[in-house]
Amino acid sequence: MKNSIVNIESVINKSFGTGFVIHRDTNGVYILTCKHVLEDVAHPMIEEVVAKVVAKGDFIDMVVLYVSKLQIEAMPLQEECCHNLKVEVIGFSNFNKASLQKEHIDATLYKEHVELHAKEGQEVYSVRKIKAQDGFNFERGNSGSPVICKKTTRVIAMISNKEGSSLAYAVNIENLKEVWKDAPSEMFAESMNKAIDEVVSEKLEPLMNFIFPWKKVLLALAVPVVLFLLYQIIGNKEEWIDPTKAICIKNGGKVDGNGYCFADWKKAQQVCLSSGGVLPSMTLLKKVVLDCNGVLDNVDEEESRSKTLACYKDKGFLLNGYWSGTSYDSDKAWGINLGDGEKYMHTYYKSGYSGFLYFRCEKVGD
Repeated sequence: MKNSIVNIESVINKSFGTGFVIHRDTNGVYILTCKHVLEDVAHPMIEEVVAKVVAKGDFIDMVVLYVSKLQIEAMPLQEECCHNLKVEVIGFSNFNKASLQKEHIDATLYKEHVELHAKEGQEVYSVRKIKAQDGFNFERGNSGSPVICKKTTRVIAMISNKEGSSLAYAVNIENLKEVWKDAPSEMFAESMNKAIDEVVSEKLEPLMNFIFPWKKVLLALAVPVVLFLLYQIIGNKEEWIDPTKAICIKNGGKVDGNGYCFADWKKAQQVCLSSGGVLPSMTLLKKVVLDCNGVLDNVDEEESRSKTLACYKDKGFLLNGYWSGTSYDSDKAWGINLGDGEKYMHTYYKSGYSGFLYFRCEKVGD
């Protein structure tokens, strides 16, 4: 992730700023920074390659640059708020006359949003106020730095300007859609599942803190109670969407001989969004296993095995590995193998050959 944050230099002067990769294609990368950074950094250059302006806000302090020949991993974005308000800012600043430093700043978001209104015209957009924690400071050069939610490790905003050394303002990442009208939809495809996971975690934590001291007494009851409450919090109706062959293929997936769609994690996200759903949470997949009496290889009696197999078939599942929408880290996501007990809860790589798994989509909304 650290390599995704870049120093923006000027071809003709010594000005600099910070930017970060938000998307890449086969020929290069797209980098987000502040529009005002380009007022000082004339003719921007990144890693000795001249950047091209792709999109620029009229009033919103955002600009998207394209740099060819570079291949750097994009940072995941999150439109929703960071619920525990703990964030990290990573950006460049002066170290001495000869060098710059890339530093981490621990900070806390203010709950309130600040609306910025144009002095002329009707334009308005939201920014967040941020306070650096003790021992950390905002510096010149931090404009364009990503604001990363520590809970989800995703970018929720971008530093635009500072007030003294301890306070700063950041443009909400949701404004990027207004600035870059043609932004690839997959840049925001993962936000919904990640936000749901975060909200559920926040709501479930007090319950777990209550149960833990009494775990010896309540252990037999805790698991079904927690699963039931979590199920109610999320509001899952166990309504599944099976992507059509056309949608599956159009969004980069593949279809087997029986019409089942499979893809890597990112393409699976896009297939589900195009089908009117999202990749299911691990909670919902675990409920499928619980309803069917467990993973097939862990069921001993032949009669029970037959019932389990029939249950999965009735619910529309194969005895294969299935994606969830829950990330494990930047490279892996949680999944379930319904036929292999040893790989019941497993982390699968999000991309590459090993990352192609089956999946079904969870219906959202009405």
